[in-house]
Amino acid sequence: MTPAHTPHCNIFSMESEMGSFRVLTFAITAIMLIGGGNAWAENTISLDNYTCPQFIDDTKAPGDAVKLLRSMMMISWATGYAAAHQQGTVRADARALQLISASLGETCRNTPTATVANATRAIIDELVRKK
Repeated sequence: MTPAHTPHCNIFSMESEMGSFRVLTFAITAIMLIGGGNAWAENTISLDNYTCPQFIDDTKAPGDAVKLLRSMMMISWATGYAAAHQQGTVRADARALQLISASLGETCRNTPTATVANATRAIIDELVRKK
């Protein structure tokens, strides 16, 4: 078996789901084009101090284009950050996005005073310790 097909749990060793990735990319682009109207001019999206309570709140409002975009940007960044720390074949596919999203949600619920960037680092540290 190649490393990409070993049975152990590795968030980046799953088969690529390019179809799901294309759908996600299309959805984010569509939201950016039609969702915000004048709201885009009024809102600056910053992830520097994005807190866990903001992330949890944003994920509960999929109809709010700015909140959806901000949470998806953070999930995408966190998945890329995790991929940068992956050894061997690096994966950042749709399943990795789902796992990081769920992990961020859980970590943010357990540490509501953290920023999402710090929560991401905690997740990566935990995954590295489990190896």
